[in-house]
Amino acid sequence: GEWTLLPDAPLSTIYLGLPDSVRGVVLARIDRLPEGHKVTLKVASTIGHIFEFEVLHQSHPLQPEATTIHEQLGLLESHNFTIVEIPGVLLSYIFKHTIIQEVAYETLLESQQQALHLAVGMSLQRLRPEAVEQLAYHFSRGGQREQALHYLDLAARKAQRAYANETALAYYTRALALEERWQWR
Repeated sequence: GEWTLLPDAPLSTIYLGLPDSVRGVVLARIDRLPEGHKVTLKVASTIGHIFEFEVLHQSHPLQPEATTIHEQLGLLESHNFTIVEIPGVLLSYIFKHTIIQEVAYETLLESQQQALHLAVGMSLQRLRPEAVEQLAYHFSRGGQREQALHYLDLAARKAQRAYANETALAYYTRALALEERWQWR
């Protein structure tokens, strides 16, 4: 059979099986991925818009072999989720579109987000201890108050040395927000 759409047919009654938003389209594309690839994409989304292969490998909760992650990233690249940003030794990828990262991250439960941020923070601490801004962010989101305060202070001092006073103030403000509130008596 052939379908014919009448010119005066109300579009609200027509169901074409298509997502009703761009986010819905992205989510449908993610849902069609194999499970292991979804997990890798979600871990990458936690790291950030640009993510290093080694941080992804060390932060991955399933601890797959490096070759497995390379294969998964190859498929993600062929499906236009990610592209290589920096080839070679410091292999890094970037999400092709910010909305892909956002939607992948939003599919995680809050407890999963927190656990992944902690794992990313621990990996960064081993691999890139100089990345104090990223460490502050991931330890804050990972619920690690003491480590977050430490790295927020280092990030603020680094910003001050670069005469980026507004940035330094923003880091100090975030640190103050993490401080325990005093009790009214």
